[in-house]
Amino acid sequence: MFEFFYKWKSFYGAELFEHLKGWDDTIADYNSAHCRFPQLFLVTIGIAIVLFFLYYYVINHPRFNRWWSWLIMFLLVAAGAFGYSYYVVHADIVYNNIAPSLQYAISTSNGLLLGIYSAIMAILLFLLLTLLLRHWSSNCKHSPWKSILRKK
Repeated sequence: MFEFFYKWKSFYGAELFEHLKGWDDTIADYNSAHCRFPQLFLVTIGIAIVLFFLYYYVINHPRFNRWWSWLIMFLLVAAGAFGYSYYVVHADIVYNNIAPSLQYAISTSNGLLLGIYSAIMAILLFLLLTLLLRHWSSNCKHSPWKSILRKK
């Protein structure tokens, strides 16, 4: 189910997609216990949601109501999603947790591309949440740009 969000496997590699889906050479099929997509998806989306609520509803300070403050959170979302996704692939490479039939084609560059892919997903969610839910923030509702929805 979660692999739907990672369908553009041509971006980061079809072999990495197969590995993350849980390919196991011993049974010559996918092992659902080794599927990494739910974990990757939930952490990536979780980072975006947590940092959104942290910025708009927890910190929510007038001094933090600047475009550059929002940009800091935006970059933290991207860095967090990138870092976690890269770490998952890098750890599998280092600890040799990849099926032998896929090992030849998976490298750290695939991990970098998956990290970029996850960062883009998290950024898009952060932007969507910003557009839809920032209006109820008491101090940061106009950050990073003025609202086109005006309350009279």
